[in-house]
Amino acid sequence: MRLLIQPFGNVPVDIIDALAASLSIFDMEIEIRNSISIPRDSYDTRRGQYRADAFMEACAQADADRVLGVAAVDIFAEPLKFVFGQAEIGGRAAVISIARLAHRDRAKFGQRVAKEAIHELGHTFGLTHCSDPKCVMSFSNSLEDTDHKGMRYCDSCLDAIPTALRPRRR
Repeated sequence: MRLLIQPFGNVPVDIIDALAASLSIFDMEIEIRNSISIPRDSYDTRRGQYRADAFMEACAQADADRVLGVAAVDIFAEPLKFVFGQAEIGGRAAVISIARLAHRDRAKFGQRVAKEAIHELGHTFGLTHCSDPKCVMSFSNSLEDTDHKGMRYCDSCLDAIPTALRPRRR
């Protein structure tokens, strides 16, 4: 199994490296690609944001078992005002944005990025949002929600992930 991390735009290398280390919980070969341009026609001038689905389409073109796009710009998905990320439930592609996750403490910034990536990858494994506020699959409507939840799947979510994709328990 191969997980491809595809940065879009000016994503700091240290954040990508920390993300790759955090995603080592999955039994997948992790490949980090060089950053590519923001998808054409993804910018919505009315909103001043980028369409998450344009990044998803770009990720879907890559040849890997899972593709995680990491965008350095603010993304949205209708009808929401913004999203930290988006994924295909049971699919291969996911994208997260680091634009709203920034923090002056690099460790906290990296932790937020990892939580959102693990969350979106969970959707690709077939998981939906979890009612356990400590589970990484809990919905984040704010940075406070992201900071509050854990980095791990609860037992119920973990058991719902197909065995071949299940992360190592810590």
